[in-house]
Amino acid sequence: MLAAEKAMDVQRFLIGLGSVILIVGIMWPILSRMGLGRLPGDIVFQRDGATFYFPIVTCVVISIVGRVLVAQSMMSVPCLGTATRETGDPHGGP
Repeated sequence: MLAAEKAMDVQRFLIGLGSVILIVGIMWPILSRMGLGRLPGDIVFQRDGATFYFPIVTCVVISIVGRVLVAQSMMSVPCLGTATRETGDPHGGP
């Protein structure tokens, strides 16, 4: 893989990541009304006016949903990751 191709892959990844963060930020009010961020199992400590909040269950749910979405998107891309070692051709040709 050439350096230009690697740079293009990094650029696409960063654009995709930024898009996901933007979409989640826009949808956050809707997601919080659904209870995301206040699920049973999320850890909250409150003492003397200070609050520590660790949404462990919310993180697990987001991780599972994200993994399912990534797996679905990978299944829709033909020949992804099936290039032969000798030629680099995803179709296995010479």
